[in-house]
Amino acid sequence: MLFICHALIASSEVRDFFFNKCGIELKGKEVEVYVKPAPLRDYWYALGDPKKHSKATEMARKQVLS
Repeated sequence: MLFICHALIASSEVRDFFFNKCGIELKGKEVEVYVKPAPLRDYWYALGDPKKHSKATEMARKQVLS
């Protein structure tokens, strides 16, 4: 998801291609992209129960961070 957001902001070619494929006509040249953090939060919680400390959860989260 973050790659798409970055590409939409950084590259007018990617932006034009993407919006053309989606059938979206831009009125101006400036684009703002907002990323919702919920998928990142949900992924983090899927690594282990956030209310219970366990070595398995700790190791899974450390692996993601490194």
